[in-house]
Amino acid sequence: MTTAAYRLAPWTTVVRPHEDVTGGALDMGTYAANLAGVFRRYPGIPDVYARPDRFFAATYLTSALRKLLDDVLRVLGGGAGDRVLQLRTPFGGGKTHTLVALLHLARDRAAAAAAPDFAGLPDPGPIQVAVLSGEELDPLTPMTDSGVETHTLWGELAAQLGRYHLVAEHDRTGSAPGGEVLRQVLGDGPVMVLLDEVLVYVEKAMAVQRGESNAGRQAMLFVQALTEVTNTHPHAAMVYSLQASVGEAVGAEGLLTQLDHLVSRVDAKREPVSGDEVMRVVQRRLFAELGDADVQRTVARVYADLLRRQLEAYAETEDARRQAATEAGLLEERILVAYPFHPELLDLMYHRWGSLPSYQRTRGALQFLASTVHALWHKGADAPLIGPGEVDLADEATEGRSSARSASGSVTRRCCRAISPPRARAPSS
Repeated sequence: MTTAAYRLAPWTTVVRPHEDVTGGALDMGTYAANLAGVFRRYPGIPDVYARPDRFFAATYLTSALRKLLDDVLRVLGGGAGDRVLQLRTPFGGGKTHTLVALLHLARDRAAAAAAPDFAGLPDPGPIQVAVLSGEELDPLTPMTDSGVETHTLWGELAAQLGRYHLVAEHDRTGSAPGGEVLRQVLGDGPVMVLLDEVLVYVEKAMAVQRGESNAGRQAMLFVQALTEVTNTHPHAAMVYSLQASVGEAVGAEGLLTQLDHLVSRVDAKREPVSGDEVMRVVQRRLFAELGDADVQRTVARVYADLLRRQLEAYAETEDARRQAATEAGLLEERILVAYPFHPELLDLMYHRWGSLPSYQRTRGALQFLASTVHALWHKGADAPLIGPGEVDLADEATEGRSSARSASGSVTRRCCRAISPPRARAPSS
């Protein structure tokens, strides 16, 4: 057995980032899905969201997301299952992205069929889709995009489905319609209602008086009635987000609780992204090609071996030595999942930065990591992985897009466990 020094391949020679990353398209809008914009085909929506083929290619289908899509399409086809699903994950966990996925599946099954990950999902046939975005809709500003002037959530819903006449008076007076009217609005065929950021709309509407009630109260009654009608409709599904968490609803916790209580009897809560799957989400969104799998395995093995030896050097018992081997094996697996990122960097953003109320996990992480990759790519970085120590805080784009730069700075200066320098030495036979 001899020992030879060699240099691990720099990640910049292995992977290929997407063109928007190398080209410097680093604004938040590039990494924040806009459901209303995609639905209405507004100009300026990035192709990665607006074009179904680009969207499906850049989307990593987590196990939870695949189950959600499968369940929704199945009930639209008349199958059994939860017909009302609530997306409510902490600090931005792919809620709007999930709604955009459902929208594209309803509009363009051919594009979905061409994406290997999305092939094999149930096909209920033509689907009517209605989209209600709390960020887009304003209780004081009428909408006209559906061909008629609408003033309420139910007016906009009926207009999008071509049945505005059923709620014209309810829309004019601001009075939420009852269940029987909503059943007629939904019709008989497959119909999917997507609601994003319901809390945002209700909070705005609370300031608008409607007789002895207000527009916010009427909106809450509408959401309650819609969930109950959808739950008994043989070909309907409703998927919605309230708000990511109480932490993101600062100042509106009472409304969030009320809305959650209104629908808690019939909905099922889903989390589209969880655990280490977020690494795959980031990986798929930022990189077009990941390169040679053997190179990735070599990098993961060397880093794991370095960690094992470090832990064994301080191990005083046989149990501690076994634990060293276990932790090294786990690190090896996680590097393969996160490559070219060191999992310590992703853990830092998702667990430490994620506790900051203003930090949007998915979109904030994507933007920060895209800025990091862009800077290091053009600099010709030679490290095997992108870890906290490789983040270039001297780069204006990277530093300026870190919504938690003080935390980043302290951790960057800290020696993270098992993060080796670019030139690593490993045993070789």
